[in-house]
Amino acid sequence: MKREITGSILYYIDLLVPPLIRNSFIFKKIFKDDNFKNEIISQDANEIIKYYKSSNIIDASLRRKTDLTKKALNIIINEISVGNYKKICDLGGGNLFLKNEIKKKIGIEIDVLDFNYSNIKNGIIDCNLEQKLDFIKDNFYEFSISTHTIEHLLNANQFLNEMRRITQRKIILVFPKQIPYLYTPDTHINFFPYKFEVEKLFGKIDGEQKKLIDLKYDWVYSENIFF
Repeated sequence: MKREITGSILYYIDLLVPPLIRNSFIFKKIFKDDNFKNEIISQDANEIIKYYKSSNIIDASLRRKTDLTKKALNIIINEISVGNYKKICDLGGGNLFLKNEIKKKIGIEIDVLDFNYSNIKNGIIDCNLEQKLDFIKDNFYEFSISTHTIEHLLNANQFLNEMRRITQRKIILVFPKQIPYLYTPDTHINFFPYKFEVEKLFGKIDGEQKKLIDLKYDWVYSENIFF
């Protein structure tokens, strides 16, 4: 199903179902939760990658065309067009959806940084986003994008700092506006239901250097980089 549909369903479930029921075994069964959130905190970066590669989670994500809504995609495409960016990277875009959309709509080739979790051979710079990106020079890219990735990462602060480090002009991230219940139909470990939760990670959002767009069940965060 499209993100617009799944996002809306989960949004209203989380909003309307009382927390006592929402955190009960009922939703553990509905979402087939395997205690991922409890187990992941004791794993290191390499173990996390092994988990993703050995599970059926990746197969499911590849069957789904994208987690981006049309609104979020249009915001990203518009940012690239207005900014006239040429050197761009997508961190976590391993299914190549965004890379292909940018190529189709704007005619620009971008780099994709992710672990190569499928039989896709071309278009991905194989790396572990839980670790520092030491192979990339400071300010190497003009514009860096990450969509529906940071909610999965144990080292979210490090990931954000690395995005800032490798970027000259602007970063943009898309992530779900999701309540942190015990059982969810995903492998999210970071949750951003409210603006103040977003600011805990990204810092004070002033509406100028840092901006936040509320798409009801997703956030779109952008930040101008100065160096």
